[in-house]
Amino acid sequence: MPAMDVTGQGRLAMVADPSGAAIGLWQPDGHEGADLFNVPNAWVWSELQSRDLAAALPFYEELFGWRWEKADPAGGSDYVVAHLDTKGEGAEGVDTSVAGAMPMPPGVSEDTPSVWMIYIRVEDCDAATAKVVELGGRVEAGPMDAGGMRLSVVADPFGAYFQMSTAPTS
Repeated sequence: MPAMDVTGQGRLAMVADPSGAAIGLWQPDGHEGADLFNVPNAWVWSELQSRDLAAALPFYEELFGWRWEKADPAGGSDYVVAHLDTKGEGAEGVDTSVAGAMPMPPGVSEDTPSVWMIYIRVEDCDAATAKVVELGGRVEAGPMDAGGMRLSVVADPFGAYFQMSTAPTS
């Protein structure tokens, strides 16, 4: 979708990377974007699940200036993390990570395209997952324990997928 004005709030465009994953671009005006982050009931992470990671990663490097690093440098995982080195510029010890990416997980239907998934932080993943069902959504996976947190993959009543997770435990 070409760039368009959103009534004094900013400009919006939708593009697709070379692997087919759609992503929205936002140029703020009256509305900056996500003001709340990494707290219960707000966005916490974005993750690309791609059918062609080798084609997708350079696209984001060139478009956004992201630098990709393997999450497990020892090589046990294909998960990579995007870093924006200008994030928190000048501050000591700033986490520069902005997103994650991985090959499409095993068991996902072959007709499922590459996709960006969002994570919403919740206090109680089991209760939030039950609430999704109560409100007419569906559970695709979970709740399950993973990486020191509890998470679920769910869809709203219209079929839009998102993931919910608790804060990682130490």
